[in-house]
Order: sequence, then structure tokens, then C-alpha cells
Amino acid sequence: LHAPTTVFLENMVKINVSGFIKKSDYTHNYNASSLRATKDFFVENAERLKRIEDSTGVPAQVVTSILWVETKFGKVTGTYNVVSVYASLAAADEPDNIEKNKQTYRSTIVDKDSLNRLDSMVEARARRKAKWAVDQLIALRSMRGRLPYAITELKGSWAGAFGWPQFIPSSYLSWAVDGNGDGKVDLYDKEDAMASIGNYLKVNGWGSQSSQQEAAVFHYNNSKDYVNCVLTLAQKIVEKDETQK
Repeated sequence: LHAPTTVFLENMVKINVSGFIKKSDYTHNYNASSLRATKDFFVENAERLKRIEDSTGVPAQVVTSILWVETKFGKVTGTYNVVSVYASLAAADEPDNIEKNKQTYRSTIVDKDSLNRLDSMVEARARRKAKWAVDQLIALRSMRGRLPYAITELKGSWAGAFGWPQFIPSSYLSWAVDGNGDGKVDLYDKEDAMASIGNYLKVNGWGSQSSQQEAAVFHYNNSKDYVNCVLTLAQKIVEKDETQK
């Protein structure tokens, strides 16, 4: 926390606590250009993806889909200092920060009952997120020595997720694996990233039934829209073009 790279990021408190009010749109992830990119990756990495599928039971196209949706195959991994994100979010339940979050939607909601319900949700979410952030800081500390770089230099998303598959620190400790056999687990390495996604979904219930598959992806990101996006893209990756039918 005393590292010169650790700073308070007020906007992280806002995005992580009240950002849920704005619904995310995932549909661009399976448009024509996205589909071309994912099919190319699927073919280029077929051998490695097949080994992961054989060892975990998670289809190669699902691993490919998650890597695209999360970071466009490592192109968009985030620029925020991860320690700063969690250190800032740990203060989300401070009264001043709760009030600032409430002010973000005051001008758009006029119904008093709706406003009161939203206020209650934001207060509860702020408390939950602050506790969660402290847990992630503890997990980050436990990651020391496992990464090929200092945790204070780790960059990621506004949610504190990092690497190609966008794992949070506790997920890294629980499910990230060494995919290339170099003795390190680096989620900025393509093979480690692919293997870690396969392991994550396997351990969290991936199975032959659609309900198991949906639940495993939901565990990865608890958004039904995210689940639908990942599984829709995965299906499209293995579909033959009309010209090939």
C-alpha cells in the first residue's frame, strides 16, 4: 500500500459500486469481424486448445470465446494499477463515498420509492465490495513470488481483473495453472491463459448438460448476458459458413 504506484482512484469506487445500473451490451463480441478473429485464433491454436479440451472436458471454442470476450486475445487487458483498484474500492463503504455514489443517479430517478430501493442496493453493494476488495488485497499479497513480476506493477481492468482471461487475485490462487510447463503461472502468457480458463470451468462444474455449462460460465462472470454472449460466440465459431454447407 505504501508503494509509489499505489494511488486512490475515486472513479473505481463509482464504477464498481454503482456501475451495475447501466446494462452492458455484449452483442458486438459476435459480429462479423469478431467471428473472423475468433475463428482464426481457433484454427491457429487448434493443437493446444485440443489438449486443453481433452484434459478438462471444456470445448476449445468455449476457451476461445472467453479469451475474445474478455481481452480480445490479450489486446485489451487493462491499464489500471491492480493494487490501487482494490485499495480504493476497500474504502467504498466510507459514508462520503457512499453518498458520492448515490449522487450519480439522483438527477435521473424521480420516483421516491425507486430511489429508496436503489439507495439501499448501493449501500449494501458498497459494504460487500469493500469487504471483497480487502479479501483481494490479501490474495494479491499471497501471489508474491508466483508471478514473474512484482504485484505492485500488475495492471488490469477497473474491476481489478488481469491477464488474458481477466482473473481476479483469488481466482488466480484457486484456478490459474501453468499451461506451458515453465514452472510459472503468468496469465499474460497465452498458453497459461488458455489452460487456466479450461481448469476454471472444469473445477466450477462444466459438464455435458447445458445447465452445467451455463452455471460454470456464470461463475466466471455472474451476468446472464455474459453467459449468453460466450456460449453464442462459441457456437458460431464451430458453425460452417453458408458457402461451405
